[in-house]
Amino acid sequence: MRYSNVALPVGMLASNVAALLAHPALWPNLDFIAPTLGTLPATSVSISQWGSNEMSKGCRDRVVADGKSPTNFKQYSVKLGDCSQEWYICQENGAPLSINDLAQNFARLPVRMRQWVNNVVHYNSGGGAYAYGSDVAFFGGSTGTAVMIHEATHTVDFGDGFYSMQSGDQEWLDAYNSDTAVPDDYARNNLVENLAQFPGLIIYDRFTNGQLQTHPELPAIGHQLQKVSDQGDWNSPYGGRILDPTSSGLTCTRRWALSAHVNPSTGVSAKIAATAAAPTDIYIMPEPETAPVKTECTIE
Repeated sequence: MRYSNVALPVGMLASNVAALLAHPALWPNLDFIAPTLGTLPATSVSISQWGSNEMSKGCRDRVVADGKSPTNFKQYSVKLGDCSQEWYICQENGAPLSINDLAQNFARLPVRMRQWVNNVVHYNSGGGAYAYGSDVAFFGGSTGTAVMIHEATHTVDFGDGFYSMQSGDQEWLDAYNSDTAVPDDYARNNLVENLAQFPGLIIYDRFTNGQLQTHPELPAIGHQLQKVSDQGDWNSPYGGRILDPTSSGLTCTRRWALSAHVNPSTGVSAKIAATAAAPTDIYIMPEPETAPVKTECTIE
């Protein structure tokens, strides 16, 4: 494992999106795994709404960059039962999903995967989602657990959370070249998106006691499946086991430092009555200094 936690260079991502991958898709889409992933066990959820004069800087930065008004959002701290540090989630007024349902979907993600996510933004319209470094954003109804797993995988990838590779590395390219297909049409977009389609498949297979393995065509993506499984299953005090479900009893081992509190209108630091002390039972990582990579996922 490399502990640099440096985001992928923008140039690398650009080189991967120039043309579709040559390998054909095994299936048109992965819709067949989404209903099952939506039933993954969720850890406990506790939600606290912030005052109207405060917003997470990470959320505000995303909202402003996406051309939205920060004052049209509500900000929440979401404490989940498997981690001593909360997550910051902001949600645009009029969003089609309640904050409770949104948090429940997020709570279904494996904790060792979820711990690589920092801020979560939910917009009230549109479709698709994206990851920006360690932050994720969801548009309209694109908030299912399957979509969240895909976006969270990007944060693992960009944060260097796999054992020894990122999606731009030769190791992942070798696994791709050893196979004859990719999972679905969406995975053909580039090596970054291709990698992000695999954790959902693996989690689905484990949760259903091997249902994925009943597909006779599966060997066409076998090397990639094995590579992501091996890379995700490594274990250390600071990561690993990103594919183990919430029911495994794992807790978070590392988190990004929480974003500062700012005024939604001005972006100026907001004074708050009290700030929770940083947890001492997990490793707190500063955000990478390099510019984050942003994906543009149309997956819903």
